[in-house]
Amino acid sequence: MARTNLINSISELATEGSCTDRSPRPQGICSGWAFDGSKVAQLLPSRNPTGLAGLILAAPAPPTPVRFPEEIRQQQIHAYDARETVLQTIGFLTVPQPSSNITEQIIEDSLGGSREAVLAWLT
Repeated sequence: MARTNLINSISELATEGSCTDRSPRPQGICSGWAFDGSKVAQLLPSRNPTGLAGLILAAPAPPTPVRFPEEIRQQQIHAYDARETVLQTIGFLTVPQPSSNITEQIIEDSLGGSREAVLAWLT
């Protein structure tokens, strides 16, 4: 099933977060996983730090740009260009291989991503 409400930025994603309201809350911890989740976890409390006791980032993006050798950079840029390259990427990144339903969802999500986001991550 195709997604109809794509979120196009970290700011939009953070706006969807549950701790963006301005109401008081008890002390809590904000956490995020991987590139996008960690960026959102950092942005959410910056909008409303009241009650924040801690921040947990699991596998976040590095704090500075990643400088890949050109050959690897090109592989990264083109990893999600077409069904075939997405399948190659899935084969490289997953053990065991996901079910056919999950594989199809990964392909759909990967091909529906923002080209600008891929290029921005690699610069």
